[in-house]
Amino acid sequence: MHSRASSIQTPVIRSYDKMILLAMIALIVFGAIMIYSSTGVVVPAQEKKSITEFYYVKRHLITVLLGSIALLMAYRLQAAHLEKIALPLLIFSGILLVLVFVPGISLKAGGARRWLRLGIMTFQPSELVKLAMVIYLAKYLSSPDYDANRFKSFIKPLSIMALFQAVFLKQPDFGATLNLFILTMGMLFISGTRIRYIASLLLLAIPVLISWPWNRTG
Repeated sequence: MHSRASSIQTPVIRSYDKMILLAMIALIVFGAIMIYSSTGVVVPAQEKKSITEFYYVKRHLITVLLGSIALLMAYRLQAAHLEKIALPLLIFSGILLVLVFVPGISLKAGGARRWLRLGIMTFQPSELVKLAMVIYLAKYLSSPDYDANRFKSFIKPLSIMALFQAVFLKQPDFGATLNLFILTMGMLFISGTRIRYIASLLLLAIPVLISWPWNRTG
């Protein structure tokens, strides 16, 4: 006879932070207002291209709609699903990141190649890389293979980060390079990685930050 306790499954309680949701909505509204205020005035050259005062706002709202759909889909995902897609998503984001160097499907602006053409829209793969890195690190840092006291466990995520950063610098996109560094180091610190490992890497990064040509795009 099975016990009553074993036959009852504890339901997964879905919840969300209302303050974060409200802050996100406020940022979306504020962003739309700022886009309209900076692009609402149409010059004759734009009129010839059939660009109206709401042209860029409409494009922004399309991305907001797509983002909202992605948000609802992500909300329904369980942690187990995220674990399964962690590595494939990381690889997929890396492939997209390399595709920005392929003429015809990429967009070059200001001397940098960072975007892919998606019809009337553009997509920046580096943003997906950041998300994929967070999901992958969450899986790796919570796995039995990870030991916060072993230098080998520190090297693996560091190598993945460095690989992506090499592509970022080739674009060039120093902002994405720095953001990925902060993101990776932050998650390693929270996971309990030895401070001396992180501190030694920060010391090595100082000469790079000092010598980097800041007048370069990104």
